[in-house]
Amino acid sequence: MDRIDHSGIKNAVIILLLLVLMGAGYVIFRRVQNPSIAALARISKIGALPSTICTISSGSFQGSTTGKVYISRGKMRVDGRVVVNGGAERLVHIISSDENGGTLYTWFDGDTNGVTGTNTYAQGPFSVANVTGCSPWWFPNSATFQIPDTVTFSSAQ
Repeated sequence: MDRIDHSGIKNAVIILLLLVLMGAGYVIFRRVQNPSIAALARISKIGALPSTICTISSGSFQGSTTGKVYISRGKMRVDGRVVVNGGAERLVHIISSDENGGTLYTWFDGDTNGVTGTNTYAQGPFSVANVTGCSPWWFPNSATFQIPDTVTFSSAQ
């Protein structure tokens, strides 16, 4: 009877286990590295945050806001659904970057005009009260932070 050499199988199993352990370690590292909700209260801190997606939600008698906040490499984008008193609904977008000194670009879906302004807020549309949860953004897409060329921006001041 021929003797089967199991050393190749044993080595493959060991390598597979090491890869699984390394992958699990990375996932745990990213979860621990995920920013706290309090860290999102100041836009000046976005450059230090890891790539993250957060959900926002707030409501009152005057209306409600829900949406997502995307943060990566010193850039932030807010995509929100705003419902005002009376039921009118609008989709709003806000992009800010450490690269442009914290300038906010804001526009509504379907509009060809938007506004820019310098972010001097301690609280914004993503304030601590509105952030309901965050998770790692595993595969950030730089196109998310592109300022649309179909919108003409003017200063809010």
